[in-house]
Amino acid sequence: MRRALSVSFALLCLLSSAAALAQPTVSVSVDRDRIAFGETVQLSVRVQTVGVQPGQSDLEAPDLRGFRLVGRYQRNSYDSLRKQNTTVLNLTLQAEATGQLTIEPFTLRSGSTVVKSDPLTITVTGSGPAAPPAGQNQATRPGGDPADAPDAGAVPEGFDRAVFIGWDIDATEVWLGQQVEARLYVYVNRDLRVTNFNVGKIDLEGFWTHERGQRGRTRSQLVQVGDDVFVRDEVAHYQLFPIRTGTLTLPPVTTQMQVSRGGFARRVRRQQLERSAPPLPVTVKALPQSGRPAGFRGPTVGRLDLRASVDRRRVSADEGVQLTVQTRIEGMIANTPELELPDLPDFRAFPPTTRTDVRDEDDTVVGVRTQTWLLKPKKAGRLTIPALSLPTFDPSTGRYAVQRTRPLTVEVRGEPTKDAAGAGDEAGADDAADGPALRTIRQDADLSPAAPPAAGSWWFWLALLGAPLAFAGLVLNDRLQARRDADAGGRAARKAAGRARDALDAAQRQGDPALAYGAVANALIAYLEARFQQPFKGLTHPQLAQALRDRGVPDATVGALVSELENCDFARFAPAAAGGSAGEAAARAEAIVGQIEGAV
Repeated sequence: MRRALSVSFALLCLLSSAAALAQPTVSVSVDRDRIAFGETVQLSVRVQTVGVQPGQSDLEAPDLRGFRLVGRYQRNSYDSLRKQNTTVLNLTLQAEATGQLTIEPFTLRSGSTVVKSDPLTITVTGSGPAAPPAGQNQATRPGGDPADAPDAGAVPEGFDRAVFIGWDIDATEVWLGQQVEARLYVYVNRDLRVTNFNVGKIDLEGFWTHERGQRGRTRSQLVQVGDDVFVRDEVAHYQLFPIRTGTLTLPPVTTQMQVSRGGFARRVRRQQLERSAPPLPVTVKALPQSGRPAGFRGPTVGRLDLRASVDRRRVSADEGVQLTVQTRIEGMIANTPELELPDLPDFRAFPPTTRTDVRDEDDTVVGVRTQTWLLKPKKAGRLTIPALSLPTFDPSTGRYAVQRTRPLTVEVRGEPTKDAAGAGDEAGADDAADGPALRTIRQDADLSPAAPPAAGSWWFWLALLGAPLAFAGLVLNDRLQARRDADAGGRAARKAAGRARDALDAAQRQGDPALAYGAVANALIAYLEARFQQPFKGLTHPQLAQALRDRGVPDATVGALVSELENCDFARFAPAAAGGSAGEAAARAEAIVGQIEGAV
């Protein structure tokens, strides 16, 4: 009897546990409970149901008083062993009020069962409006977008629920020469998969461009547009500098891609799509005339910093001083004029050496120019190098400013000695003052006996027989040189492919994209001249193509070579707009060399 009671009690506990597990649950948590006004908090809602089909339960959100919904992401999972559905809903909320803000319970309705979460309190500090009274915000369901979240519901131009692309720029009204950041994004519905994504040439006419990073290497992000969630990838990233005023346009870039739907245990369906990014206009304003300082050139636009230094503060009179001035601008260093020294009465200045560098610092392109002068003192004492100045226009303030270095002093000990050239000139002047030197008109007579006849000397016969021997040697040397030249041509043709591959490898290591593309084109021309022992430099592309066809190169290979040369010519002047990278161009050129070697 006691054993039967124990078994009954165990069964009762098991049934109670199963019933508890079968009850739906909803829990809410935040990543932090204290934030400043305007900051965001991550709210996580976790819902678990057992034996309930999707769509048979309903989650209702409370009034989010004092918060604005700026992001939302949802993920679902299913445990087939327990027949348990788990949904995690992540909401990004931005504080729009201060004080003790309470997030009321979330309500889960599953059949006849109603479950609520516990309320949460978040402290918002700082200056801002107080929370609105209860009931002012409209209740929303996380399955839809709230009315007070325009960003979540906004649909950009060119939107497509499968795939779309678009430009993003940090300003659409800028000054001439102002640096702006532009990105081209592709948005792919998270239920789809994109392969064979190809971007055509991006012609950013009217801008000087600096390409940032490598395509396809940025981290993917999940973003919500309208009612759909997309995977956003960066296609291109530029720092742009407008070089003319008026309305410029980021172009409607066209892309081709293959989109597939399906996956494990389902048939994969593929579709070829073409999408274009809508053009994005950018208004470029001329720099203002009012307040423009004298000597402003360029346009020098951007935050500017000037720094001057000398390598020594104390020198002897016969030594020199190195003056170094560094010009640093958050903008185009090419638009920034080089500094010129003013009149230095106490120094003799030699022409400067100049070094220019362009760097990526965070999200800004910074140009740095370093100029170094050698200064020789003309006298002793405490000598001063005056301040140098350079006017600039700061687009962040919309005003002109003049940046200056600080004056530098140098202590010179002793008196400079006269140089050799000056001493020589003075000596010549003293000689001239004494009058011209006098010479005798008498000639000395030579009374020594006459030399014997040349015919009796050994060198006479050597000279007589040496001329024919030298002529014969020259003829023999010409024949040997011609044979060596013929062998050299053959050796050069045999080694042309290897030397071309070495040149293409070196081209990929060029830091400047324009130089890299030029090196690829030069390597191809040098290979053709060595391989066929004929000059190709200076030929037009049609002439070059005909010359290659005459030597048995297939039409397909000729077309690929001419196309690559045209791509390199274009990329030398607009490397950011060229298709692919210089490394890809070098790889294609190496493949073309291999095709020519296989054909001839």
